[in-house]
Amino acid sequence: MTTPSKNKTLLALQKSLDEVQTLRTSYSSSANFKLWHKNTLNAIQRLFPSEETAFRHITYDAPRRSYSSYDLYYDDDTEQERNSYYLAGLTNASTLIQSLIFQVEHFWEDETLPSLPEPTVKHRIERIFERFHLVARQLAKRYAKRDTLEIHDEYDVQDLMHALLLLDFADVRREEGTGSFAGSNSRMDFLLKIEKIALEMKHSRLGLTTKQLGEELIVDIRRYKKTHPDCEFLYCFVYDPASLIANPRGIENDLSVTTDGLPVKVIIRP
Repeated sequence: MTTPSKNKTLLALQKSLDEVQTLRTSYSSSANFKLWHKNTLNAIQRLFPSEETAFRHITYDAPRRSYSSYDLYYDDDTEQERNSYYLAGLTNASTLIQSLIFQVEHFWEDETLPSLPEPTVKHRIERIFERFHLVARQLAKRYAKRDTLEIHDEYDVQDLMHALLLLDFADVRREEGTGSFAGSNSRMDFLLKIEKIALEMKHSRLGLTTKQLGEELIVDIRRYKKTHPDCEFLYCFVYDPASLIANPRGIENDLSVTTDGLPVKVIIRP
């Protein structure tokens, strides 16, 4: 049987100790007291077996007295006297529990918690994508209908995305050139300079068919044939708050490929 952690042991002992205060207005034959006594005894048996006898020997009732050769017992203590025995027993139990807490706090080894792996760069970016819609909705619920950022088009998506990226990344560059494509200079929406990742933003709109969106994304991806030297990975994020895009997972799967040596990942949300 494994030993509970230091923290769990302290919580269990402190719970028993705190419950003593509520039991002071009760009595030893009450259901509350019996439950507390059983739970505390079980904890001590499990965690401190050497202290089990000491806890069992704590009395909460007046000792019985015999007055004849037939060992007949009479309970002639007043209610106040019986209560004093009960309270004394609770005090002794509290003292024992406090000593156990002291042992755990000062002599038990602290747990070494396993260190969680740091989220990867891509995980941090994709977490922003996943929560983008929640943030946009929250911004729309400002106090007293104050002015806020409303997401209507790609420029609005870019503005909010820029702010969110700055939470995790120190060097977020906007509108980096990607070289010439189809006779004109093309530009990426964002470049994470240190991480060497580019990001393209899109916003769904009425009249934009699934086929047209796919074609636009293909054009965006092809723009990176002559990629920026600092770009080693491309994200295409499509914000679709009204769920206008049919089969978004299909588009993601079809276009999330490596094109001319450039890995691409398309994410459509929500």
